[in-house]
Amino acid sequence: FIFRYFDKNTLSPEAVIQPVETPAARTNNLVQLPDGSVVILSPGSTLDFPDTFEGLPKREVVLKGEAYFDVKRMPDKPFIVHSGKLRTTVLGTSFNVKALPGGESITVTVITGKVQVGDEKETFAVLRPDEQIVHHAEDAKKDVLAVNADALASWKLDDLYCDDITVEQAVLLIEERYHAEVQITDELLKQKRFTTTFGKEETLESVLSSLALFNDATYSVDRNPAEKQRVILSPK
Repeated sequence: FIFRYFDKNTLSPEAVIQPVETPAARTNNLVQLPDGSVVILSPGSTLDFPDTFEGLPKREVVLKGEAYFDVKRMPDKPFIVHSGKLRTTVLGTSFNVKALPGGESITVTVITGKVQVGDEKETFAVLRPDEQIVHHAEDAKKDVLAVNADALASWKLDDLYCDDITVEQAVLLIEERYHAEVQITDELLKQKRFTTTFGKEETLESVLSSLALFNDATYSVDRNPAEKQRVILSPK
């Protein structure tokens, strides 16, 4: 995917970024936004955003394709996703937006929290967990549906390319993918940075081995079948 400059009519002149390219054409891509929010982009999707949200009244991004958003809560600075003619507005929540170029519809699905969906003139719906709105391009029809949001967003668990992430961020992904609890015993270890790809078929043991190798760490796993697996990650 490619990070590109915002169109000059979209944001203020200060809110621009340098274009960056990553080599993962067939994998999902982890994007870290300036406010600490995390986005997973599906292959071929693009996300435009400024290099900082400081000094801006809103956090605005532009999506082409499909993405899963986990937005950091900032009540004084709404987060807005522009996708086609739709505007998805949140304060802090997780949701999925599918707006493929040339597609017949745009779909917004809420995993946690509350999301407002509309255009520049009106609000179409306020969605809560396991709710979805489908906006049809041809006739502007809008369908609000009850769905299994986790199942619809399960694509985010496919191969995931992570560029320059911290150990702490990697651990959050591991906890979600493997339903484990991971404790990092050292603050400096939490902030170490590395680049990796989480393979969809990789085992927890394989991922932990790579994580430890890249970051000069050791780990132990408590496999209690009655509970979540518990992992202790420590520096060597």
